[in-house]
Amino acid sequence: MDEIEVFTFNPWPDPAIDPYGQDPNGDWSRLAWLPIIGPSSWLMWGTLAAQLRREADVTWAVEALGAAHGLSGSTARHGPVRRTLARLCQFRIVTDLSDSDFLVRMTAPPLSRRQVERLPEFVAELQRQTFELPRPEAG
Repeated sequence: MDEIEVFTFNPWPDPAIDPYGQDPNGDWSRLAWLPIIGPSSWLMWGTLAAQLRREADVTWAVEALGAAHGLSGSTARHGPVRRTLARLCQFRIVTDLSDSDFLVRMTAPPLSRRQVERLPEFVAELQRQTFELPRPEAG
């Protein structure tokens, strides 16, 4: 009988980016990150971040994680779930601590200059407004 493969996810705090409060499921993320990382990676990131806002750590069986995001539940080393996680790691949205333990960014960071250049001009302006202009004092 095959052993069920399980992934564990924990929050990845970033004191430089978290104060901007850009939700991975929000407009900034959709307009900026979705075209860069692709739909399955963007959806998985949003799911994991939303869950981690409610729980300190989250576990998923590989098959269930795939099924929840319209991917094959294959546990193959190069299957769609692992490829999606590898893409999130490639863009430093997720970092792997081991083959089954990951940290997940809880907020959407700004794009690199090269990434912004690939997108419509309004995304560059939105990034400037979101991350570069002084934030109003709360009060």
